[in-house]
Amino acid sequence: MVIPCTGSFSLAWTALAAGVPAQNIVAGDISLYSTALGQAIMGVRWPITFKPNVPEEYQTVVSPLLGDPITQAVGVLWMIRYLQYVKKRDTAFLKAKRRELLLNSTAYTDQLQEGIETMVKALHGLTYVARDMWETMSTELEQPGTVNLINPPRYSGGYSRMFAGVEDIFEWDEPKVSQFEEKDYPRLMDMLKEKPALSLMYYATQGEDPSPLWGNPWKALFADRPAKLGAAAAINWIIANRDPIGIEANRGRINEGKAKFRFFDGVVTEKSDLRAVTVQREVGEY
Repeated sequence: MVIPCTGSFSLAWTALAAGVPAQNIVAGDISLYSTALGQAIMGVRWPITFKPNVPEEYQTVVSPLLGDPITQAVGVLWMIRYLQYVKKRDTAFLKAKRRELLLNSTAYTDQLQEGIETMVKALHGLTYVARDMWETMSTELEQPGTVNLINPPRYSGGYSRMFAGVEDIFEWDEPKVSQFEEKDYPRLMDMLKEKPALSLMYYATQGEDPSPLWGNPWKALFADRPAKLGAAAAINWIIANRDPIGIEANRGRINEGKAKFRFFDGVVTEKSDLRAVTVQREVGEY
């Protein structure tokens, strides 16, 4: 299984819960956030230092943490959280939040370490690569048995806005990338439909089934419009570069007509063995 835009590793967690061994998962991303977590999972200590003229208050908290792979991740994640309050408007409330994060930094970093250690234990064996998704997909999707879970950002400069300020704090081996934008979809869809691997793509839209837009062999497998947001809510689709198991399902009414459910490749008889399994909501969503 390949997850070229792994983010916070939520898809990796979902795959693990579905029975995919961590050793069979290759995850990649370009952000310092994902890289810190990915290297911690693999137990790899990697080069990261402060840039010149970084405020001493940051260094006092983070410097002692830049040791083993897990504490490196703790330091990076704490710093990213702190910066989220720096890049916003400089209100009294945000100043108080920054002060509180500094005063109680030990409590927060202890919590981060506990969470990261849990992730490392669960996902041990996963392979993480700090590289552009195009590079990851160009090398990892050549086998027919591979499943590619792809969820590229739908808005320009997403990574830059999400992690604003981090580039002024840390020096690290940052991969060279081209920010994915909406105009890159035709290139992406043409690339994936030629690859032997099965690609499942998350795609949100206000409109109809997006698979006809990309032509054969793309097919919509799942659609979900959150009921609580009403008819104006975006529809979350999963589309595939082939029809892997004959699934066509949606939760709730998308357009006029009834939802279709074709989960069985054959006839259900009295000899059929039908089973149900309970999963957490986030697993079901994915």
